[in-house]
Amino acid sequence: MTNIRYTQLAQGVVGALLTLLLVSADAGASSTSNQQLDFRVYLDDREIGYHRVKLKHSPPATDVRVEASFDVKILFINAFRYRHQARERWNGHCLENLETQTDYGGKPLFVRSEATDNGLRVTSTEQQITLPGCVRSYAYWDLERLRSGSLLNTQSGEHQAVILKEQGIKPLRVGEFEITARSYHLETEEGTIFLWYGEDQQWIGLQTRVRGNRLLSYINEGIYVDTQS
Repeated sequence: MTNIRYTQLAQGVVGALLTLLLVSADAGASSTSNQQLDFRVYLDDREIGYHRVKLKHSPPATDVRVEASFDVKILFINAFRYRHQARERWNGHCLENLETQTDYGGKPLFVRSEATDNGLRVTSTEQQITLPGCVRSYAYWDLERLRSGSLLNTQSGEHQAVILKEQGIKPLRVGEFEITARSYHLETEEGTIFLWYGEDQQWIGLQTRVRGNRLLSYINEGIYVDTQS
């Protein structure tokens, strides 16, 4: 911001008002922050793509953009393709609006939501439901948002029962990569999701079993680079 000599401004009430406006503008700007989390994605020990989360915090609102892209190849043939994009808006710890599109192995999926007098109306490829109260999704980027008895699956539109359990300090291993961090188990209807967080509660890793009992892993790009350098 340009340095202004306040003595050069109009005197009295006008000068005081301008000073107040300048201070308010600075306070508003400092309350907004941006964050980006980039993950390498592995199937067993093979890297298959990325998962990116962009966050814009303007309390009490948080805007989230998610982009994921996986390709599983067998003998140079693309055997499975996954693309996912999501736009979320949160008011405090409650989901206010959601729009996602997913290409799941050639099958298109979508989820949309809108606020109604009865709650959050969620329309997906398969169904339409209205969820009362404070709705949360699988927001791995904020551990506190996972402390809920149920979470909205932003790929399928299902509202699923979950239990989050702290596991203490555990190792996260993928191939030659290894780091030790605070671990949590998120038990869902479809299986257990293993999560890791740093001392500042930043999300740094995820693992879960998928079809064929194969291990899907996410590793925070910043953590990976730091440990490999």
